[in-house]
Amino acid sequence: MPKFLASTIVVFSMITSVVVPLFFYSYVYLCIFKDYEFIWWALLLLPFWILVCSIANPYGPQKNTDRMLIYTGLSWVWTASIPASIYFLVTSIFMDGSWYEFLYAFLVGQFIGLVAKNFMREAIN
Repeated sequence: MPKFLASTIVVFSMITSVVVPLFFYSYVYLCIFKDYEFIWWALLLLPFWILVCSIANPYGPQKNTDRMLIYTGLSWVWTASIPASIYFLVTSIFMDGSWYEFLYAFLVGQFIGLVAKNFMREAIN
């Protein structure tokens, strides 16, 4: 396979590994708290995300590129949940906001952080 095509696959999978988890984190938030209609076919993005990360595995610079790409996407969600948790905590304390939004951002962020750390451990070993 030409190097250009292999590097294009890796770059596409890197972009996908960041965009899809952040989209899902914000999309589920909007569906739960802002009354957006949940579109069930959007769940097909998760297997697509894992498939794209798996396709990039033989062409990546590391042995476990697929796990590192999944870790990258999950860690972006974890990183985005930190300022979201702080914002929702401030709005729930001082601006009469919903505590459920804070709990969503905090608990999902902590859970995704733990899953991301386990993916990192698996990628290293």
